[in-house]
Order: sequence, then C-alpha cells, then structure tokens
Amino acid sequence: MTTQYGMAKVDAGLLMSLFAFTGAIVRPFGGWLADRVTGVRSLLVLLVCISVLDFTFAAWMPPVGGGIAILLALYLCFGLGNGSTFQLVPQRWKGKTGVMTGIIGAAGGIGGFYLPVIMGIAKDSTSSYQMGFVTFGVLAAGAFASVVILRHEWLEWATVTSRAAVDSDADLEGAVHAE
Repeated sequence: MTTQYGMAKVDAGLLMSLFAFTGAIVRPFGGWLADRVTGVRSLLVLLVCISVLDFTFAAWMPPVGGGIAILLALYLCFGLGNGSTFQLVPQRWKGKTGVMTGIIGAAGGIGGFYLPVIMGIAKDSTSSYQMGFVTFGVLAAGAFASVVILRHEWLEWATVTSRAAVDSDADLEGAVHAE
C-alpha cells in the first residue's frame, strides 16, 4: 500500500488491519455456508474467486480504489474459506479434531506469515507486486484442482456422515412415536 499507492505507513497498516479483521469476522459465516452446501462445495467457489481476484489484480494493477476493493474481496474470501475449511475437520478426521485443527491452524498461520514475504520478494525482484499476485493465483488454482480431484471422496464421507445423522434423527423420531 505504501509503495504501490503512496499511502502513509500508518494508513496502510490500519487499512490492512481492517482487511484482516474483516476476514476474521466472516469466518463463522464461512462455516455456516459450509454447513449448508458442504465445505467442499463452498471451497470450490471460494478458491475460484481467490484465484480470479489474484489474477485480476496482477493483470490490472488497479488504482487505489480498485486495489482496495479487490483486496477487501480477497480477505472476505480468505475468511469464508477458513470457516469452510474448519467445517470439514471433524467430519474428515473423527477423533482427531483437536490435533488436526491445530495443524491446519498452524499451516494457516505460516501461510499468513509468508504472504507478505512472497509479495516483498516479488516487489524486490521485479519492481512490481504482479508476480506475487500471480503466485498466489496459481496456488489458489492448484488448491482448487486438488479439491476437484478429491471432492468425490470428500463428498462421499460428508454425505455418509450427513445421511447417518438424518437416519439417526429419524430413528429417534420413530422411537418417540412408538412409545
């Protein structure tokens, strides 16, 4: 923000903090969305959005208003995707939710650390942030491809789990009416 748009460091820091705060606030909505359509389906849409937004920023290198809008949209997608990811944990790793949540949270923290590092390397190497946005666009596209490849397996256990819960509820209802 300071080098791309000439913002004062304090203003850029506050703006980026607001983006991060916004991403954190929408995480529960990502979980809610994933509960409605499955984490796999919501991640597919969000990863496409993240990739498209990264590539759009890289291709356009927008003026300040467009840059803020794209960055805000990216952070919204990051937060929603985080909530969607954590919706999958207890379904995929039954009995290991705590350890897997910790590992996934740590991976997210490491990723959050490397985001500005990669952007800085891109800026130092090419005098532009474009390659940094391209890098993250490619990573999001790769994550999308991974989810597409694994989705049938993941949706199968998600559906079986959901179906078992529905069957369990039906059994309870039948037992109540039988009494």
